[in-house]
Amino acid sequence: MRKTYVRYLSIARRLDTCYDLLLHPQKRLLLRRLLDNTLGRVCELKHEMVAQDLSDIQHCDNIMSELSLTPDDLVVPIPAYIRRDRLNMITQHNNLIDDCLRRAGLEATSEDELSPLSILEAILLVQKHERAKQGRAKADHRRDLLARQERDRGRGRQQVSLEVAVVRLQAFTRGMLARKNVRQMRYDEEIFLGLRPDPALDRSWDGKLQKVKESRYELQEMRQRDFELTTKRIQTKIIYEDGTQLLTTMEDKIRAWMFEKKHETGKFPDLPEEDEGGSSSIVGMARPDDDSGSEKSDKKTEKERAREKDKQKKKKEEEERSVVIKPSVFTADIRTSCEKYTDVWSVRDIERNPKERPEEDMIEVEQRAKVEVEIRRQVDYLMRQELQKLKEDVDGEKRGAKKKKRMKKGGKKGKKRKEKDLTPDRTTESLFEEMVLNGIIKKVPDIRLKDLHGDINLIGSEIVAKTNYAQPAFGDIKNILTEYVVLPMGIDLVHEKAQLVKSVLLCGPRGCGKTTLVQALAYESGAILMDLTATNIVGRYPGKGGLNMLTHLIMKVGRLLQPTIVMIDAADKMFLKKVPKTDKSDPRRLKKEMPRMLKNILPEDKIIFIGISNAPWNCDVKSLASVYQKILMIQRPTYGARADLWRHLITKKGGKLTYRLDLGGLARISDGYTTGHICSVVSQVVTEQRLTKQDKTPLTAAEFIVPLSKIEPIYREEEEAFVSWFQKTPIMKKKAKLIEEELEAQGLKGKQAKKNEAAENSNGKKGKKKK
Repeated sequence: MRKTYVRYLSIARRLDTCYDLLLHPQKRLLLRRLLDNTLGRVCELKHEMVAQDLSDIQHCDNIMSELSLTPDDLVVPIPAYIRRDRLNMITQHNNLIDDCLRRAGLEATSEDELSPLSILEAILLVQKHERAKQGRAKADHRRDLLARQERDRGRGRQQVSLEVAVVRLQAFTRGMLARKNVRQMRYDEEIFLGLRPDPALDRSWDGKLQKVKESRYELQEMRQRDFELTTKRIQTKIIYEDGTQLLTTMEDKIRAWMFEKKHETGKFPDLPEEDEGGSSSIVGMARPDDDSGSEKSDKKTEKERAREKDKQKKKKEEEERSVVIKPSVFTADIRTSCEKYTDVWSVRDIERNPKERPEEDMIEVEQRAKVEVEIRRQVDYLMRQELQKLKEDVDGEKRGAKKKKRMKKGGKKGKKRKEKDLTPDRTTESLFEEMVLNGIIKKVPDIRLKDLHGDINLIGSEIVAKTNYAQPAFGDIKNILTEYVVLPMGIDLVHEKAQLVKSVLLCGPRGCGKTTLVQALAYESGAILMDLTATNIVGRYPGKGGLNMLTHLIMKVGRLLQPTIVMIDAADKMFLKKVPKTDKSDPRRLKKEMPRMLKNILPEDKIIFIGISNAPWNCDVKSLASVYQKILMIQRPTYGARADLWRHLITKKGGKLTYRLDLGGLARISDGYTTGHICSVVSQVVTEQRLTKQDKTPLTAAEFIVPLSKIEPIYREEEEAFVSWFQKTPIMKKKAKLIEEELEAQGLKGKQAKKNEAAENSNGKKGKKKK
């Protein structure tokens, strides 16, 4: 199953690249359908592996080495069209947020305009400049003094012979050249090992590629506009030229069928309902929902399923345990899309349309079929009325009103009770503005998941084989959140068919990137970000009525502007038994409302709640597990991850990696510190002033030690508390129980084998005695 999962990832990545740069609008429609179903299959396999392994983390590093892949091939791709399709709506929301804050005076009118300084700030600024001026004057005076002393010292020196001077000059020059060669050899070796970026690579290609992409995007929009205009033109042409003829021929066929049935049975028949295809079988049309190829595909799926089962039976001896893949919701659509491509597009001559403009002949065939279906529905409506009149006039029969009433009564039973709308007379913009001014809706910063540095665990499968659990790396957490949040929220097809995740809890020590992850998820999925942290909503919407209004606004605005991500920081405080007296934020305010809001999320709603916790052991595990469907733990980085993080952050800030900067030593010293701690230290040390001096005085590891020592690390007791708490979560309990059952079964087998050996030995001894 994991090998299938990895192959689907590589296929999805290639399809995303093709769809992102392809110009032909009709091919893009087919590729979009294929890409959506492939990503849906990836999410489906993920949920199946979680149910099988009883763990949200699946390590595929052994499959990566088997298929000769790289770690980048295991990253779950995020299609670019998720954000591009919603770009206009996102810019409108951001502009509305800025406008609301500007009118409320909570933000400066422009970015260039600076707020006036206070008297104290002005005094400190003047003092800073004056001290800098005096320091520069003292440095100039000291430099002149040293130069004068050097000149005076040189006058009193004894003159050296020419041979001695030449020998000294040769020694100095050879030593300098030798040191330079050693540094160059070390530099070349580090480039060869990949420890430094290769300067020979032309970095200007990134800008050129981006310009090519932007030009392709503009051409895509032009081709899409041409496609829409051509479709409308051909549709109107078909309606005006062939519409009346189609309508009359269909009416004649249906009337002939009606009178034929009347002649056979003695009474007028009923037309089939629209769900059954209407009069499509009478007029000789195929049903719009039916497809001859789909039946073939279903037959093929049954045959292929049988073949897969046979293959799995043969591979049982090779594999440790057999894996039966459940029938998928997405594979039938993938197969039909592939068949359509091979039947239509692979046969078509590409050179006939080099500029990839819309194919008018294909558009005409598709639009003719759609027009026929629409006309047939109108004819069905008219013929039902005509048939009813004929029955009333000739036979005196009336349509069964009782059946209709029964159907209505039966339909009411299945309906859910609608929520009461507390704001029926208000517009969406006014509700949005109110939530912005109250600080609930936040502006999403421009943070992408790929900008958050972190790779997958490359030895996870080996550790799992020994200890049954391996620590997930930051790249693994990003993959899981992409499959649980970004793909279902950004792709409609995946949200409709895949398993729905309503809530996720991210727990981990402070500074490990939980809040930044939530912001990146909102950015990638193009979602609205709401902050329901207790400290953020304190004093807002007081009382029971205010709480009802708050929950109503969250669900109503979240549905209207979906996708929506609701973030709750310090989620563990919501379930505290005793709230400290110093905490006046009332963290248990939403304790009863959270289950209700989650229950009211319908399958078509793109709303997800994400909780964040630094100390989840303060409350009961059952209470958190009852609200949050998935629980993920982010741990501090390992030695290799810390070394890679130091290298990435320093080079990103513009720092140069020299032999004086010991990254291995920094990675050892920073043991116990999280990603946020390392980021803050790098931002403090690698400043613009320090970058101007690094050519003369390169960066050293000692410069990072002082700011790092001022930060309190994550102690081992806190890590052990996280691990012990995570072992009490429901999924980890199930996994521990399954491991115990397997060990007991193995122990019973071992005891039975020993008994059989003992019985065989005793029988052998008795036989010898008889002889």
